[in-house]
Parts: sequence; C-alpha cells; structure tokens
Amino acid sequence: MVQGIELSRRFYAELVAPWLTRELPGLRHAAALVGYGSELLGFDDGMSQDHNFGPRLQIFVADDECASASAAVARFAEVMPATFLGLPMKVSSEPPYRKGALADERHGVEVWTVSQAVAYWLGGVEPVSAQDWLGLAEQRLLALTAGAVFHD
Repeated sequence: MVQGIELSRRFYAELVAPWLTRELPGLRHAAALVGYGSELLGFDDGMSQDHNFGPRLQIFVADDECASASAAVARFAEVMPATFLGLPMKVSSEPPYRKGALADERHGVEVWTVSQAVAYWLGGVEPVSAQDWLGLAEQRLLALTAGAVFHD
C-alpha cells in the first residue's frame, strides 16, 4: 500500500511534471499536496483511504499564468490514464473543487495562485499583525503547512 503523500509525489513526478513540461514549457510553478486529509499527516493506511485519497496535487502559479495553466490542466484529462498505481484518477474530494481552485472534475490536479490558496485555507483572513496570526485557528495553519512540496 502506498501512502497518500508518496502517491501524489509519484503522480507529479511520473505523470504531471513531464506532461506539464511538454504542454507549458518554462512554466514557473510549484507543485504540492496541502490542505485537509489524514494522508497529509501520514495517518493514512489500508483502513483510512477514504475521502480525498487518490492521486491529487495542487499546482501554484503566478496570477498572470493562472488562465493558461488552468486551460492546460483541463487538457490533461484528455491524455491521462484511467488509473495510476491501481487507483482511479478521479478523486472524491470535499468539496469537489474548492472556491478559488481551477480544476477539472475528471482528475485530482488543481491550479491555484498563492493569494487564492492563502485566502481559501486561512478563511479569507489576511493576517498582517502578530495579533492576526495568533488569532488564526491552528487547523487553518496546519492546512497550509502539512503535506509536501514536490517542486518549487
């Protein structure tokens, strides 16, 4: 059994990165798996491969690259395999496509700008002062720091 972080790391390395290099050569991006889910904390096992489990990741791009990256990610569905490491490409996530993310419901690749991601995972709060940061719910900070970065 492969754990979720390793599954998503391999998904990026073996499928998404080579495809993205061909589709949008020179795209400056980061790729990661952050957010919510037991697999982000290493708690997934044979019993807990439930919601959000599957080959998935976020691609983070600059604001001016968001439209072209999102269009490319939609085209990924046309060339992707039906499964990856024996798992279906369609990931059951909650909610299916988060507010701010640009994605295709046929696979688990989402496109975000950093400002969209921070706004979503911090609940629309823009922490400026130390007091703002101290007032954030810990689970919101965990959503941005748990997981793994595969490319930056």
